Amino acid sequence: MKRFGSFTLAFLAIIITMGPGLLAAPRKLIYLDASVLPEGRLSSWRNLGALGGNFIPVFRTQPTVEIVKNQKAVNLTAVDVLLRSTFSPPASLNGRQPFTFLVRVFIPELAKKMTILAWSQQPEAGAIFGIGKGPEAAFYHSDRVKLGYRNGYPEPGIWHLLAFVYDGKSIRVYVDGWLKAETPATLAIKPDKYFYLGGETAERWPLPVDPFNGYLATLELLDAAYSPLEIWNLAGRKEAIPVYPEEGEIVTALSVSLKWQKGDEKANSYAVYFSSQKDEVEKAGKKALKGTLASAVTSYEVSDLKPGQAYFWRVDQLDGKGRLLQAGIVRRFVVDSGQARNPVPHHQHGSVSRELNRLSWTPGPWATSQDVYFSQDPKKLEKAKPVVRDLKPGLNFLFVPEKNLKYGQNYYWRVDTRNGSLPAAPGEVWAFRVQDPPDDGLITFLVAADLHYGGSMNARKINREMVMAMNAVAGQNLPEELGLKGKVNTPRGVVVLGDIVDDGSSSEVEKFWQEYVGDFGLKGDQLLAYPVYEGFGESDGSSGGLVRANLRSRNRLRPGVRSISADGQHYSWDWGKVHFVHLNLYPGSVGEEYLNIWRRRVSGDARYPKHSLEFLVEDLRRNVGGSGRPVVIFQHYGFDSWGEAWWTQKERAAFLQAVQSYNVIAIFWGHAHVVQSLNWNDIRTWGVGAFNNDPEPGNFLVVSLKMGRRNGQMIVAVKKMNDWLSAEKITFPVRKVPRTK
Repeated sequence: MKRFGSFTLAFLAIIITMGPGLLAAPRKLIYLDASVLPEGRLSSWRNLGALGGNFIPVFRTQPTVEIVKNQKAVNLTAVDVLLRSTFSPPASLNGRQPFTFLVRVFIPELAKKMTILAWSQQPEAGAIFGIGKGPEAAFYHSDRVKLGYRNGYPEPGIWHLLAFVYDGKSIRVYVDGWLKAETPATLAIKPDKYFYLGGETAERWPLPVDPFNGYLATLELLDAAYSPLEIWNLAGRKEAIPVYPEEGEIVTALSVSLKWQKGDEKANSYAVYFSSQKDEVEKAGKKALKGTLASAVTSYEVSDLKPGQAYFWRVDQLDGKGRLLQAGIVRRFVVDSGQARNPVPHHQHGSVSRELNRLSWTPGPWATSQDVYFSQDPKKLEKAKPVVRDLKPGLNFLFVPEKNLKYGQNYYWRVDTRNGSLPAAPGEVWAFRVQDPPDDGLITFLVAADLHYGGSMNARKINREMVMAMNAVAGQNLPEELGLKGKVNTPRGVVVLGDIVDDGSSSEVEKFWQEYVGDFGLKGDQLLAYPVYEGFGESDGSSGGLVRANLRSRNRLRPGVRSISADGQHYSWDWGKVHFVHLNLYPGSVGEEYLNIWRRRVSGDARYPKHSLEFLVEDLRRNVGGSGRPVVIFQHYGFDSWGEAWWTQKERAAFLQAVQSYNVIAIFWGHAHVVQSLNWNDIRTWGVGAFNNDPEPGNFLVVSLKMGRRNGQMIVAVKKMNDWLSAEKITFPVRKVPRTK
């Protein structure tokens, strides 16, 4: 009996030593492989996994099988392509057991959310996997448990292996073996009747919701959680996996623990290379070799780092005889320079108030004392004496040395930092410009639309960068290459044409609204230097929602407001002799139901104009009358084919009748996300494009009205960060003479 027991224990020990894979191999519940399919129409896609069955089209259009970038794939780009399983998700996919979802995809373009596979669309109990820019594009279970591609979006136009791993305690998302997002989670999924492939469904809607719009080569759903090593190897990688510091990371310490993970099961030891010389690390030079470590050791401490210095490192994997298995991936990080940073006003701010009396900044991490320099001349700043010397690191502000800042004047300043025994850190030269004096003969303003706070992982970052570009525009030269001369005068304000947030009905709308307020302020009191005049779009939610409630409160506080509608939503104001009217969504009455481009009837409070037309008629009667003075109108929906699909011809005809006797010199609109210039019944209109085009910055319009005795000149120029894209210059009558009957 003892002999039998000893044999059993020994056998179990051998099995355990050989790995858990021999105890229970992962089971493929779903396995779809496009390589075995004939090219052409696909009426049914057979599941080669354990659940059997097929995936069949939900709507009329069938997907096709074709070759895409040397890979056979199923084309799911048609507008009405959606597949569902002929079998139901098993109870084991309720979140109580681990799983891994692997899919090889190709996407021509990246959208907000593109659903690949879903087996539950239940509120707060979902299982939806996909790709895109949104905060829930990678995985959605509930408002609390969701993931976007936080560490970088998958690049469009190339094939990717996406991996989603749930181990019962957390869910992780990988792209081509690299970890892109993770969150602790214990899922409680309520499986639906079917799996859906290529999108989601909505009741009485004839199209997929959040469609995939891409190509799919293989798909596997397994009943086990793969390890980071297994995911790395499936992506075709064998190198050691670098973990920390990340590529290009700026570290604020003078010693760093390099960290990595094993990338090949055969690795017996590691050779660690580290140097400030990239070529030494790339060629695995002896000077860069820091040592050979056992495979159980996956970190190495480097110290005595120098501020401002870039360093390079890599970890080679060696076999049992010390021979190279795989050369490591070369990574770069930088040690913080120790400079002062985050100046207020920010660098190149072009419209600082004359009342500015304080400059501030964030001291460097090793500061022991600071010298501050200030001048109107950047050349003199180089040789000037500090206006304040030996400022302690706990002090991060300075009262402006000049009592009376001059209109239109540029000022320059810097903060030099001493870092004790470490090298000193001379500061960067920062600049700001004082606003221009008010001039009713030259009215400049900026127009933006479609900010979509909360709509993507980078929305806030991009919007803040764009606000700083707006602040910097004053004083810049107008583009001579586009036929313009002179400089941009200080804008009177910024007009925002709706879709401030991405989803006004979201449970997180207050968070995204506060981000907007923190960036745009109200009267030039936050990051934005100018007053803001915003309105709502359909994405901002219903009239009872948070965004519109806050807009009603803010409308009463805006500078120079002449009229506000009875419900507090629409309003008007004057800049000089020009009258401006914000109509929010579009000029209309109660709002009409309409057929959208898919011939579906659309209605709902979020897209009703709330009697903006009646407000416009009364406002123009009271504030413009027969004066003939110029009028500028702002709205969300426009006059291109996309914009006109959201309000009816009858509504546009009523709008035209209301304004045709007035001197309407321009209408600005958003919604389309594309800059456009269109004539509408002899009225010039401009679509302003999108402020946020994640991952790229968007654009805004710089509008200048120069008033003459009889005629005025209007410049409308398109700005994208530091670049001028296009410009128009037109003449308009300063006073419109009423037609005689």
